[in-house]
Amino acid sequence: MSDWVHHNLTTGRVIVRRAASRKLREASDWAEISAAVPNVSAASRERNRRNGSRDVHATIRGDVTATGEGARDVSGLRRITYNPFRSAVFHYSDTGEEWTGSGRVLVTGGYAYELQS
Repeated sequence: MSDWVHHNLTTGRVIVRRAASRKLREASDWAEISAAVPNVSAASRERNRRNGSRDVHATIRGDVTATGEGARDVSGLRRITYNPFRSAVFHYSDTGEEWTGSGRVLVTGGYAYELQS
């Protein structure tokens, strides 16, 4: 089982759920994840599209290695985006190429960024 991370659209915070605890959630400004892979629930995505709602149905799963408060410098990092109204998968924002996973990812400010190993 792996940890999962998503961006809370209401608070703007990063929400982390550790594999060891299904109920305990941690809110922070950023989280780093190793062995990161995207996870999208197709049924929930379609319900959101149909109803125009925005709830948690897309996460990044992996091993959360660090969390913290305050801004992180993301200059020079490759940004990963997800928009359920445009696509069913995560994409690199610079090329539109599908993101299928990375060694290390930083989640902050509503986006994920690929970190250099």
